[in-house]
Amino acid sequence: QPDESASQEALAEAVKPWKLSGGYHPYKPVGCVDCRMTGFRGRMGLYGSRLAAGDCPHLARAGQRTGSDAAGCPLVAQAGRRVDVSRLDHRPTVSVRVGRVVHARWPAWRVANVRRWLWWLVLAAVLGGCGDGLAVGSTCTDSAACASGLCYVNLCLAPDGDNDGDGLRNGVEHRLGSHPLRTDSDSDGKPDGAEAEGASGSSAKAPDRDGDGLADVIESALLDSDADCVDDERDSANQTPLDDAAALATLLCPASGLCQLHAGVIRATCNAGVLRCDYTQVPGWNPSESCDGVDDDCDGATDEGYTWAGVAVGQPCDGVGACGIGTVVCTSGQASCSTNPGEAQEQASLELCNGADDDCDGLTDEDFGLGGQPVGSPCLGTGECGIGVVVCSASGNPVCSTEPGGPASGAKAEVCNGLDDDCDGSNDEGLAWQGIALGSACSVPGQCGTGSVICAKGEAVCSTAPGVPGSPATAELCNALDDDCDGQTDEGVALGDLPIGAACPAKGICPAGVVTCSSAGAATCSTWPGGPVSAAQPEVCNGVDDDCDDQTDEDLSWQGIPLGSACPGLGSCGPGTVVCGAGQQAVCSTVPGGPDPADTPEQCNGLDDDCDGLTDDGLVAPDDVVCQTMGVCAGQALPVLCQNAAWVCGPPAVATYEPGSEASCDGLDNDCDGATDEALPKVWSTAAT
Repeated sequence: QPDESASQEALAEAVKPWKLSGGYHPYKPVGCVDCRMTGFRGRMGLYGSRLAAGDCPHLARAGQRTGSDAAGCPLVAQAGRRVDVSRLDHRPTVSVRVGRVVHARWPAWRVANVRRWLWWLVLAAVLGGCGDGLAVGSTCTDSAACASGLCYVNLCLAPDGDNDGDGLRNGVEHRLGSHPLRTDSDSDGKPDGAEAEGASGSSAKAPDRDGDGLADVIESALLDSDADCVDDERDSANQTPLDDAAALATLLCPASGLCQLHAGVIRATCNAGVLRCDYTQVPGWNPSESCDGVDDDCDGATDEGYTWAGVAVGQPCDGVGACGIGTVVCTSGQASCSTNPGEAQEQASLELCNGADDDCDGLTDEDFGLGGQPVGSPCLGTGECGIGVVVCSASGNPVCSTEPGGPASGAKAEVCNGLDDDCDGSNDEGLAWQGIALGSACSVPGQCGTGSVICAKGEAVCSTAPGVPGSPATAELCNALDDDCDGQTDEGVALGDLPIGAACPAKGICPAGVVTCSSAGAATCSTWPGGPVSAAQPEVCNGVDDDCDDQTDEDLSWQGIPLGSACPGLGSCGPGTVVCGAGQQAVCSTVPGGPDPADTPEQCNGLDDDCDGLTDDGLVAPDDVVCQTMGVCAGQALPVLCQNAAWVCGPPAVATYEPGSEASCDGLDNDCDGATDEALPKVWSTAAT
């Protein structure tokens, strides 16, 4: 169709090196891309026209469209003739269709211009084809120009090749008219190789279902050119609608089942491409299929739409309950599995208490129950067996699932816990302690005494026995009693390897004695701490084990520093070692009381000369210190003090005394230095004086 967007400049560029003489009309292709690329109507390229002269009658007879020029000779379209000229500068190929009508009437001058450059193109194409022929794959217009001898769809092809891989050789496709580069020439979803089966020879005919002379391979089974509901592949007259109702029915309407013997009365109509088959004259025909083993609606399927448990008629099925594998069948208008009750292959049997649906009625063990509760109902097991459901036991009897014999039995061996563990209706039956039944009196030796047989930790025991909660039994002590109630007294009690009554050695200041029981209930030597005649004393710093614990002067220290460790001393007394000093006390060796004291009398010098931890303490002022008593200090007895390593006069007991420098402008010598209000600022008074 006309391309209004194309400019004269673009058209001129496309036909270089030839020049346009004016008046050209640009056109653009329309239709599907596949059609435009086949080499037939719609091919993209440059198109021209020439006078057919003597060829006009021949082409007109061939049914080609013609027009007339100013001289009255028709302009014709000679189908399939094309000259392809490749540009030497490798620009896109210019295609010229010889004879296709481009414009109905061209002026004579335009025809002359087209004729001039058209023949140059034809000459160039002919000259370019000289030699041994074009190679396979080259563009062509005539089979004679191809070395292979076959030019098809404007390509040189190998006759024995199969470019599209559809099973048909290129030469066969050329003979049949199918496309050598497309596996499905008529686009009906059926491969060319399948549709042309048996036509692979050089002369064998391809299948032609409708006998119209056109092979099925080039007639689409999806296209209905005359809209008569018969696709072109089966339509012997593609351009003439079939309006014979009987013939249309024979061709298109299924005639199976009831209709098989009455196909002659079936009629069909096609309205706007929609087919309607009329079976109303067929005896017994029913548009709705019945479940009866007959194809009632004549659609080729029997009992379609009927299912049992979601399975279609004729398919394998698993019957109800114990009725096994069968086939879905129709019986009395209903679908069922062939092994179900009442069917030909019935497998139902008498219902048993076994967890199966033996009679295939959809219920399991429905005739059995326990305590009025049917199988499957909740039940309460005996004792500790708890809640379960009524089930069938292995013996075929109903039982609660949690009781003995049930699949989820909670029964256990009976233990002494006040419960019915074995679910037999009795608690702690058959349990005893040393032959004494539960609840009876019992006796345990030693300090444990009399009790009763009870359950403890799952066993029958005497309530006073060791290990039972509340038992008076304790760990064995050295006290001449059976504390652990095992029938023995003070067993296992000893002082190391020495039993009770054996001689024991001296320790520290404690002399030798005999092994006996201490007041704390443990074995000890009679002379050691805790013994009845203990000689132990509190530990003092004297180099002796006073407390008889095999340690000497243990846990003694001076200001937190243990014996034998270095100590810093006090004041002017330098570092030393913690040792035992006078008074059996731990002391630093360099301070007073130590073996190497370094103290001196205290002086007013800012030092702790006597190493008592205090500085300039306990001093008496020398007589040569004289204190001035001027100003507010007059008449006061001033104390003499050691301050900052020097003797100084202390402050008087006067409220107006100001040490250092005066701060009050009061006409007094507040700092007792002989000057009054010195260094204080003065202001003039407004008084007349």
